[in-house]
Amino acid sequence: MDITIMPEAEVTLLGLSSFKDSINIIGSGEKYLDKLFTFIEKYAQPNVEYKKCLDERLETLKYSCLNFDNWVIAFKIENENFNIYEIIWGPILK
Repeated sequence: MDITIMPEAEVTLLGLSSFKDSINIIGSGEKYLDKLFTFIEKYAQPNVEYKKCLDERLETLKYSCLNFDNWVIAFKIENENFNIYEIIWGPILK
């Protein structure tokens, strides 16, 4: 199954990588993103249906959600494609 990162999620990923590099050593952001994508690949499987997000706005958009560390990954599976629409810092959803 293909994984597609939509523009809003891509902006978050670039910022997250830069932030990790700034508080650690250069390359730590890339290493963190590698862990994130390994996590996502486990869930990007065909013929699996995930529950919708608990957040009202995300649920309205019919997104499903995964949690990675304190991050919420909002996605839809469409036409055998795992589309990631948003990656949100979880504590702001409360």
